[in-house]
Amino acid sequence: NNAYDQQYIKYFTGISDVLLLPSWCGEGIGVKFCESGWENRLQPSWISTRSEVMLVPYRSNLDRSRFEQSLRQPIDHPIMQELRDVPLVHSSGTEVKLISELYVDSNPIRMLNHPAVVIIPYQISTMNLVELYRLNIPMFCPSLSLLKRWDRKHDLLWEVHYGWPENLVPNPDNIPDPNGRLNMDRNSEEWENMFDYWVPLADFYQMKGITYFDSWQDFYRKYHEFQKNGRLDEISHEMSKENNELRNDLVDQWKSILARVRKT
Repeated sequence: NNAYDQQYIKYFTGISDVLLLPSWCGEGIGVKFCESGWENRLQPSWISTRSEVMLVPYRSNLDRSRFEQSLRQPIDHPIMQELRDVPLVHSSGTEVKLISELYVDSNPIRMLNHPAVVIIPYQISTMNLVELYRLNIPMFCPSLSLLKRWDRKHDLLWEVHYGWPENLVPNPDNIPDPNGRLNMDRNSEEWENMFDYWVPLADFYQMKGITYFDSWQDFYRKYHEFQKNGRLDEISHEMSKENNELRNDLVDQWKSILARVRKT
């Protein structure tokens, strides 16, 4: 359901025609989740009524770092300290909040009340991110260079690697192993090559309309500029168009798949 997994399958199996079928998650968002369900009284469209920009997803892994094992609260993480250290002259008082600071659950519908969300990646693809994108909420995300710095220093993407399986098929293109090696030096060229090849395949670098920033100060600069010139509204409309086109494509793809299944 994402470009990373598609290429991962190709790398380890040698199968060349791996079909990419993105997750949809575009109907009934926030209405039901788990057995208890979620209360949904909000209008299911992006209309910003609050001033806070929200950090997503609800789970950030900022409290699960293997490099900072003493950390137990995401708000105490060095990345959050970097955010707090931005001078007022650049932040202009704009508040950037963890979901847990304002809400008791992670219902994505709540994000519709906010002017934008900032992605703190911990995994290549998550359903929560897909749901938020389907809601057409303007998104900001660390650039590849910033995420590389954060991952190198704080092991932010440790969940991406669940093991070190052996590649049993030829690798004529000399593609870096997506999992690297156990205890690989993060300052090595080998780690950098792996990161540069595989991480750009993550959903947050493949989805159209996401704005990237090179530092928290750069985020504030771009956010305030977009606020002033109406760009946030334009981004939401662009996301809506992209989502509608994707839904139509997915319906056609699934019709084709089911037609082939019926023939067999």
